[in-house]
Amino acid sequence: MSVLSGYSVRRFSDVVLIRFHPPTLHESNAIELANQLMQLAEIRPTVKLYLDFSALRNVSRWVWLELIGLNEHLRDNGCRLCALNLSPSLAEKLHSVQAEGMLATVAEEAIY
Repeated sequence: MSVLSGYSVRRFSDVVLIRFHPPTLHESNAIELANQLMQLAEIRPTVKLYLDFSALRNVSRWVWLELIGLNEHLRDNGCRLCALNLSPSLAEKLHSVQAEGMLATVAEEAIY
């Protein structure tokens, strides 16, 4: 297991488990993680990413959008991102950001 600033990583044959340690994920402490996860998805497009949110109390909208984009990239390659141990408030926030994205897409299609 490797421990990086704010999170730890365990690699298995086809799974990578990431545990977050800070209570909050936002642009300033998650940009490195976002870049590394995207690089991992590029190198190993069939990897299954498991993200453990048990230590987190808050996740910014920017981080959710990055994770949603990463999940879309993984799905294009037959895999997906799994969020583990989401608190009810984090799950609600994630669903809210997902709904905003769906509404924006529908609104953009309606304009054209």
